[in-house]
Amino acid sequence: MVLFGHERWRIENEGFNELCNQWHANHYFRHHPTAITALWLLLFIAHALFHCFLRNIKPCRRQSLPVYLWAMVILAEFLAPRVSSA
Repeated sequence: MVLFGHERWRIENEGFNELCNQWHANHYFRHHPTAITALWLLLFIAHALFHCFLRNIKPCRRQSLPVYLWAMVILAEFLAPRVSSA
């Protein structure tokens, strides 16, 4: 049971640490409880989707570049059709 608790805290600490430091989720623009809940839910969804896509990249390719650069590559691929059609 103790190992489960430690693992839970590790996941929470790493997840929240990454969201606050890398995803800049440390400021609320609206202080209404519904707005704060919506912000966190969207951030958790974006975080989970990003790591799902990152996991599908071959490990040898994934290790050669930092995570934030993969985020920029995914964003560029997402925005490319919009830019080329304009």
